[in-house]
Amino acid sequence: MRYIVGFIMFFAALMWFIMWVGIGSWRAILFFIDLPTALMFIILIVATIIISGEVGTFIKAKNALLSKKYYLSPIDREKAINLYQMLSKVIVATTILQVIAGAMIALGQIDSLQMLGPMLAVILISVFYGMLLLILFIYPSLLILKKRINPEEKRVISEKEVINKLLELCYKQNISPEEILEAEGISFHQQ
Repeated sequence: MRYIVGFIMFFAALMWFIMWVGIGSWRAILFFIDLPTALMFIILIVATIIISGEVGTFIKAKNALLSKKYYLSPIDREKAINLYQMLSKVIVATTILQVIAGAMIALGQIDSLQMLGPMLAVILISVFYGMLLLILFIYPSLLILKKRINPEEKRVISEKEVINKLLELCYKQNISPEEILEAEGISFHQQ
């Protein structure tokens, strides 16, 4: 809920700034609305989720992001993180492709320098939408998914962590690891 309120406040402040710096009326907001560009992002994001076969993972991740009581299993959490990382790459690639395609179309239709401003605005709106998606949705979602771990989830300690902890304790107590192994009758030598 806090994230949604923060998003609304950020968006309202951004629109107020645009109106204050821009024309000075609500019509300045219309400069930031480009339906074909927005549809391209939506279509490619939805297509990526469907083609990757991770619709269920996306729904579980959405539920986990919107509810503090809903936790993902470690496997689902890893899949959701991978999905959001893939979506961030798709958004960056889409932004680049839209800028290139928009520049090619604009430069092909330019007749005078007076048309250059509106054409550049259309080209840059895809950068605005891409950055908005990344900054407001993808990166915060990744951060939340990486940090939120089920408190009931048991942590599995790897052999490397055990050995490192043992060596650290030996160093602090000024004991050689060989002394501990000999005292316990443990041998790593082949017999």
